[in-house]
Amino acid sequence: MQKLFSRLYPIQVAYLFAVAFTNAMLLLWFQKEGASYSGIILFYIIIYATAVASIAAFRSIRPRLFFILGIICNMAIFAIYAFGFKKEYLPFIALLYGPLFVLFWINYNILFFGNIDPDKKAFSSAVYAFAFSLLSTVTPIMAGFTASKAGMQAVFIIGIAFMAIALLLSARIGEKRSYYNLRISLKCIKGVKTIIFIEGFWEHITFVAIPLLSLFFIQNELGLGAYLSYLGLTGAVASLVIARISDRIKKRRAFIRILAVSLAIATMLLIFGSNIYLWIIFTGIIYLIAPALKPFQTTVSLDNVKCGMRELMIGREFMLNLGRLCGICLFLMSMAFGMKYGSIFLAAIAMMAYPVVMKMKGHYEARSN
Repeated sequence: MQKLFSRLYPIQVAYLFAVAFTNAMLLLWFQKEGASYSGIILFYIIIYATAVASIAAFRSIRPRLFFILGIICNMAIFAIYAFGFKKEYLPFIALLYGPLFVLFWINYNILFFGNIDPDKKAFSSAVYAFAFSLLSTVTPIMAGFTASKAGMQAVFIIGIAFMAIALLLSARIGEKRSYYNLRISLKCIKGVKTIIFIEGFWEHITFVAIPLLSLFFIQNELGLGAYLSYLGLTGAVASLVIARISDRIKKRRAFIRILAVSLAIATMLLIFGSNIYLWIIFTGIIYLIAPALKPFQTTVSLDNVKCGMRELMIGREFMLNLGRLCGICLFLMSMAFGMKYGSIFLAAIAMMAYPVVMKMKGHYEARSN
């Protein structure tokens, strides 16, 4: 694992730096380029619809080739943003994002989680997620400063440069083609499909709803960068510490129950975020809890699914993206009918149901965890 980790993790860090750095200012930039709120939400709907379709359409995975294709696809998207973007291109750009879930993330997850220590599942999941939290802390303020001083074109060019680093690093990954069948993968995760869907459904809050609704309060690059860095900082360390404790005392269900209920309550509080001060406090609470819960959500699948890692990760990503798609569609409907907090309320209810569904499915029941 150590040798593979030393090859994989730098790819994840370089790739995520490029994505986090460019995405930090993306929605504000879309808005300034003339895109409407509904147009931006539709952009994300197309992304996740294409992701679901891509996972269903692919039949095999080739690690090095898929990394290379995924990274080149991202570089092409950044190049369009930097040198020829028009708001009318958004639906077509969204179509390019969907296959990346297969080309990069499913590919990466199979390699990473297929080689972890069975006694350190939660901690390994936290290490995996830590890169997201850490880079979400440092990149937004850097991107905000760059955009305010040199413009968004500079932001995208820097993104291309880090993608190029990830491309070079991916050449060290071995090439071993493997095949999959989505129907078999979904059958494999039968016991955890519902909670994975809930996980994905709730994630539309942090993926789309909070970043977009924050634009009602913050309209400049430096301010947005500082705010997003604050959100990233709140959860960067919490997930590692809590996951490490969980691996030692093995009481996963207790941690999950406390974190899921706390996250549901924090999500509900967003409805009362009527001014920038309350919004910053309530979103900060969410970004403290959600990264701490995320490793456990991955670990539930690792602990309770006994088939191969390839089938598990493909089925998991399919249900996650299906949940995200449904959540974003509801968010669009809520915005269209003037009830911008409608999908947030439903996401809070869904997260409150998360530990209940776990108990109904009997996860960790035999060990009284």
